[in-house]
This record gives sequence, structure tokens and C-alpha cells, in this order.
Amino acid sequence: MIAVNLLGPARPGNVTNDRRARRTAWIGVTFVALAVIGSGMAWWSTRADVTRLDREMANVEAEAVRLRAASRDAEHMFARRTALLDRQTAINREHETRLAPVRVLETIGQSLPADVWLTSLHQRGTRLDIDGRALSLQAITDFAARIQHAGVVTTPVEVLSTSSETRDGTTLVRFSLRLD
Repeated sequence: MIAVNLLGPARPGNVTNDRRARRTAWIGVTFVALAVIGSGMAWWSTRADVTRLDREMANVEAEAVRLRAASRDAEHMFARRTALLDRQTAINREHETRLAPVRVLETIGQSLPADVWLTSLHQRGTRLDIDGRALSLQAITDFAARIQHAGVVTTPVEVLSTSSETRDGTTLVRFSLRLD
């Protein structure tokens, strides 16, 4: 029988093709390994960034909560400060109101000439009625002018009445003044 070899004779010298194939396979495996290592490093780096960003977000959220609490505290303190300032203003106003009669009496006392005597003071609201006696009409007008110029009254001092009377041989002028 005749045998025909269609493949051709086996070449023992074709070892370079096997080396080339192995080298190509190793290069391919190396590239695949490098790609896997590169992908793993990229994943690890991304995971580290995600973890770092999660921590930063948690810190920012904690800071936001702290700032909200501080803002509420500041608003509370501002409201308390406003309330205290309002109370202080009311107290000062009340203090001024209480001291107003004292100032008026002090001004009256300083404005009182030597020849004028007061017999009564009556306060009704913001109105003050003064009764007294003087040696002359001029002393009464001087007294009213001094009170007016002292600045404790906003309206002119009103002379309500004057009348003359004699006591122990001395003529006195009885008067009534009104301050508002």
C-alpha cells in the first residue's frame, strides 16, 4: 500500500514558531495580568476615595448639625437680649417717670425766691397745682418764670388765681399755679 503524506515532512527545525507562540502567550498573559492589577488598583483607589468622601460627608453633616444648634442658640440668645433690652428700656422709662416728680420738686425748691412760701402741692396725673403766699406779685411771676426756664414743664406755667390778704400788718398775695 502506498501511503501519501499530505502534511509534509515534520520539521524538527521549526522550534522558533513555538517560542514565538509561547512568547506571544506570555506577553498576552502579562498584559492581562497588568490590566487586572491596574483595574484592581483603580478599584482600590476609587474605594479609598469613596470611603474618604463618606467620612468627609459625615464630618460635614455633623458640623451642619452643630452649626444649626449654635444658630438656634444664637437666635435664642438674641431673642433673650432683645427681651432684656425691652425690659431695661421699660425700667428706665419707669425710673424716669418716678423721678419726674422728684425733679419737678427739686426744680421748684431751687426756683423758690426768698419772699415766696408754698402752702400746698397737689398732683393729679401729670398736672401739679401749687398754692402759696408771697410778698408781691413780682415774686410770684419770678417764681413762675424760673420754673418755666428750668425745663421740667413742657407747657407754660399757668397762674390760676391771686388775691391779697393782710396778716399781722403785712400784705401777702395768695396765689395758685398749675404746671402740666
